[in-house]
Amino acid sequence: MHYHLMQLMNTYGLDIVSPFEYENNNTVYTFKCLIRGYGEKAGMVIDPDWKKLDSLKQALSDDGFGYSCMDIEGSIDIPSFSDVLADWCKSA
Repeated sequence: MHYHLMQLMNTYGLDIVSPFEYENNNTVYTFKCLIRGYGEKAGMVIDPDWKKLDSLKQALSDDGFGYSCMDIEGSIDIPSFSDVLADWCKSA
């Protein structure tokens, strides 16, 4: 797991799966990560490639996932990530 993801896990107590594999129509897609417990009930799927997310956004939503396009392994400011988590809200 990438260093930034480890920092986010340790700082915020997050449950992160990285990489995250999602199956849809007998095809497996790999995303940077899934953050469980935030956003939608199944968690937030994160990837820096909007085209990949955009092509699956309806399927992800139908399966209970939220999604966000960001470079979580590179450009995330660890101390201010709490603002992102607040925007997503904890999921039930």
